[in-house]
Amino acid sequence: MQRNAKFKAEVLYKGLTKNTTITLSNSIKNFDVIEIFYYDNDQVHSTIRFRRDAALIKMVSLHSVGDALICKYTQYRSNGDKQLTFEHSFQRTTNGDVTKNSVFHNIYLIVGYKYDIKII
Repeated sequence: MQRNAKFKAEVLYKGLTKNTTITLSNSIKNFDVIEIFYYDNDQVHSTIRFRRDAALIKMVSLHSVGDALICKYTQYRSNGDKQLTFEHSFQRTTNGDVTKNSVFHNIYLIVGYKYDIKII
């Protein structure tokens, strides 16, 4: 049995979002997987993929300065349709410093993927 996977990609958002509600151009219900492209405030770029039925989207990045490790976390909530809403963010360092609800992750592109898997 051989599987050929094909998918359709559609840009749902293109811009720059910092800790706010994002309105997508199409409902995430119409896609199997959503991918968010983002960078943190140290210019480290990354992506995260999530299923269309995921309620929480969590972005994490790590950065080191000298002997200190910095963990940055940002969380959005999906309404299951066209909106992703910022919930909270924080930055924690290994020396114990914590900063809350600052801009740590900037979303610049969101893509939806619809898979068409055929078994041959």
